Amino acid sequence: MYSVLAGIALPIGLFLIMFGMGLSLVIADFQRVMAVKKPVFVGCFSMLILLPGLGFAVAHLFELSPALSVGLILVATCPGGMFSNLMTDYGKGHLALSITLTAIISCVYIFTIPGWTSLSVGAFMGKTPAVIGLPFLQTFVPLCLFVLLPILLGMVVRHRIEAWALMHAAKVKNIAAIIVIAIMVYIATVQEAETVENLPRIVAAVLTLNILSVVIAVIVGRLFSLERQDRLALIMEHAVRQEGTAIYIAATLLGNVEMALPLMLNSLVGLCIAGLFILMFRRRGAARRSRVSP
Repeated sequence: MYSVLAGIALPIGLFLIMFGMGLSLVIADFQRVMAVKKPVFVGCFSMLILLPGLGFAVAHLFELSPALSVGLILVATCPGGMFSNLMTDYGKGHLALSITLTAIISCVYIFTIPGWTSLSVGAFMGKTPAVIGLPFLQTFVPLCLFVLLPILLGMVVRHRIEAWALMHAAKVKNIAAIIVIAIMVYIATVQEAETVENLPRIVAAVLTLNILSVVIAVIVGRLFSLERQDRLALIMEHAVRQEGTAIYIAATLLGNVEMALPLMLNSLVGLCIAGLFILMFRRRGAARRSRVSP
């Protein structure tokens, strides 16, 4: 059963998630890069360089098992996704920036994730009896098929039959979410003993990673004097991740379901932290407007 879910259902769910994301993207989303150069550069640098380094630091700090340490680093490398865009919109942040960061980092991700994964596997699992290799081409090709290809297909469909794309994008995403969540529940069930035994430490590590990620977003946003709406978009991209690709790498390419546990927990933790920041930003915005109004 596990082999069927991990080898067939999970890739299908991942493909649909990325296809649904493509249905919501147009070429103009990428053209926004020219209009918001500094926030995009700052966001890409922070998410592609700073956060993976933070993942290594937190993994060493909590002394998790080798597989869980790699899983935590995979969390740190994940791009934002549809929910980061949704939370940015709800918080009245810069939605165009959020979409642009999601699109760019999701595409760059397929080039960077093999390197980060290989580095983390070597650092934390290199001295274990069962060394897991991650050849670049064997990782890059599947990621192209299940990440870049569906995004491009979705954009093509959006361009040619926009009405259909807008009508069915939500349905595609919902179906994909149900598939991925079902697989997550199954993985958690299979790893019940490990989950119960390591749950407090895993939660603490994931929570620490998320809080420090948001702190980095806040510091970087203020350091580079980004506008308030830009800062909120940056925070949401740091807090709410698209873990589907990383779960596929952990459970399918690396064949290690324990490695997927931090990724599964991160979805809930990230959304909770993002929700708290949304409430804070909305309250501050309301207070600022009340002071300005006569």
